[in-house]
Amino acid sequence: MKIKNLPLIIMLFAGAITSIIIYFKKYSTQEMLFTVLIVLVVFYVIGMVVKEIIEYFLKTDQAEKTDSEKVIEKESETTENAPGEK
Repeated sequence: MKIKNLPLIIMLFAGAITSIIIYFKKYSTQEMLFTVLIVLVVFYVIGMVVKEIIEYFLKTDQAEKTDSEKVIEKESETTENAPGEK
């Protein structure tokens, strides 16, 4: 799963929505630029946090899969090496 660009997508989406709302509310150019800049920075940081959380859960899930595969391999080895079974 590719989540590398997630912060950028979140930031640009928030910036587009903010720009549209500000345009219809007839803000001055200076107010518009300052507001959009703040929104872009805040939502970039939010996107980075979300990306890190998703990566953490993906790494945890991957580690659990490899651990369960190791357990299955050990169980199959012990059943194959058990003496007296047919």
